[in-house]
Amino acid sequence: MKKLTLFLEKYLLPIAGKLSSNKYLGSVQQGFSYLLPVIMIGALFTLFSSLNIEVYQNFITSIGLKGILSFASTVTTDMLAIYAVFLIGISLGEKEGYSKESIIAGALSLVVFLMMIPLGSAEVNGGMVTYLPTKFLGAAGLFSSIIIGLAVSQIYFIFIKKNIMIKMPESVPPTIAKSFSGILPGMVIVLIFSVIRFGFAQTSYGDFNTCIYSLIQTPLVSLGANPFTYCLLIVMCSLMWFFGIHGGMIVMPILSMLYMPGLLENLAAFQANQALPNIITYTTWFTVASLGGAGGTLGLCIIMLFKSKSAKYKTLGKLSIAPGICGINEPITFGFPMVLNTVMLIPMIVTPVVTFLISYVVMSMGLVPFTNGVTVALGTPAILSGFIAIGWQGAILQVLLILIQIGIYLPFFSVLDRQAVREEAKLEASKANA
Repeated sequence: MKKLTLFLEKYLLPIAGKLSSNKYLGSVQQGFSYLLPVIMIGALFTLFSSLNIEVYQNFITSIGLKGILSFASTVTTDMLAIYAVFLIGISLGEKEGYSKESIIAGALSLVVFLMMIPLGSAEVNGGMVTYLPTKFLGAAGLFSSIIIGLAVSQIYFIFIKKNIMIKMPESVPPTIAKSFSGILPGMVIVLIFSVIRFGFAQTSYGDFNTCIYSLIQTPLVSLGANPFTYCLLIVMCSLMWFFGIHGGMIVMPILSMLYMPGLLENLAAFQANQALPNIITYTTWFTVASLGGAGGTLGLCIIMLFKSKSAKYKTLGKLSIAPGICGINEPITFGFPMVLNTVMLIPMIVTPVVTFLISYVVMSMGLVPFTNGVTVALGTPAILSGFIAIGWQGAILQVLLILIQIGIYLPFFSVLDRQAVREEAKLEASKANA
């Protein structure tokens, strides 16, 4: 165990430190965090309009409510890339320390993103109509929005750092002065991407988004569909927490890029009452891999509450059970603690991997449906989260996974609990002899 710890400290910690401090990954994560309300709104309206209960569907259809509920997803999850490019541009500005100028960076990112989508045309009532295709406004355009949001903002802030801008007299109000300061860099940015747009039009792909989707997004999503990729992310997250580093800060940006498109594809299929295409999505992390938080510690909370013989762990169990049910495990991570606890390192890594793989197998066998694309908000209690993201089968699956967590953690916990009992007995004896 000591050799493993030294190896991880020497080779893995430096990599983790660089990933967690990377401003580009941090901007993507922060942008998706800002995007969460839009994702949640679209997902919940989709759930309300598409919930597969015949009586419910007949009712909302008969009163005209289905059409009202269905439209919200058209301008939220179906156009998520539009919001993402804007918010990622803003997030990079905040990471660069330009919070006031970040709104302009976001706006320019949005301009470029729309500019890179080729217009379509169709004959309507005898006349030709030009329109903006919606294919790349949603899941298919997410990787393009990430690239454009980061690239445009970075170019814009180079101009800001070099002080290359139109400067207004001091008598001009600050808001107007800020607006004018974005004109020169904005023109250069639009010119650069106009040339790029023209260049892609000469290729076999035809446009920037199709190229990105074909060369980057599709292979990465295929890589993410491999369960071993997911297991690697789980192991990385648990290892980082073992060393006291926020594993989620490192893993979540990667998780968002790899699995958010699949989540949106499942949501669209769920809304259209079609077969769900992706077995692994962004929501899989919260519903089956990390029940109770990183390390899958909800089972450990239950063990402490009902099986502890030591006062120390019995008290911690009472304090941690409610947050643990809602996926918040800081009381366990730092109160148990899991950090640098070599006894708990093995179950901390093994538990979420096992629960994920079991879920993957039963979903592959058709015993449990895939996640439906509805994003589960942080703090949603276990069992309820399974019902929302998967259905009643998901709620039952979570119960079984919690029992598996208990089975894995119990022998390791028993060792520490017996040790705590002995220490408490020695303390009581020393007090009695004092």
